Amino acid sequence: MPTVPVLRFAPALPVNLAGVIYAQVQCLIDYGLPQQLHVVEDKFKDAAMTLAADFTYSVELAGIGLDRVWLVPYGVSDRYLAEAGGVNLRVDPDKFSLFEGVVVPDGLCVVQGQLGQKHKNRGPCDVQTNYDTRERLGVPTEGLTALLYWGGDMLQQYFMYFPGANSERGFIPFLSLLDGKPVLDDLCSYNYPGCAFGSVSCGS
Repeated sequence: MPTVPVLRFAPALPVNLAGVIYAQVQCLIDYGLPQQLHVVEDKFKDAAMTLAADFTYSVELAGIGLDRVWLVPYGVSDRYLAEAGGVNLRVDPDKFSLFEGVVVPDGLCVVQGQLGQKHKNRGPCDVQTNYDTRERLGVPTEGLTALLYWGGDMLQQYFMYFPGANSERGFIPFLSLLDGKPVLDDLCSYNYPGCAFGSVSCGS
């Protein structure tokens, strides 16, 4: 488990980005991510902090609700991230595919985005076909990494859908909280009083 405290919810940007990313780097190191990316720990840390130093926060994107910045290790398996975060898997994340037209970065990246608040109470299928062209539809890697940083509390208000991906059955995968434990599923087959939808997206 992580030994470095990370803010449960990042305040509205701009923030001390270097401090936030450093805490996230330490969190990923504690979860063994450098080994998963086949990078030694020091080089992993140096690469992440270089990315943070070079990152330009976009006020324009912030205006459409993309108000978080977090470090995402693209290329690490979603199953590994899910298991690290204690997620109950009801679908196989290794069999997810990208939604048509969605392209994600490769390797370690600092991304600016939102985790569902902007698209809250909109059906994820609607988000897939009607979203701001400055956004990129979110994928499970982004949400599963965010779960490591900010914990399952962010799932108490709404299911976190990933409209940038499809499951093997052709549904949109999502994270939810069931009996206090995060669950990765693609079919809302259980009763969740007051549940709402929220779809992840990042800057294009």
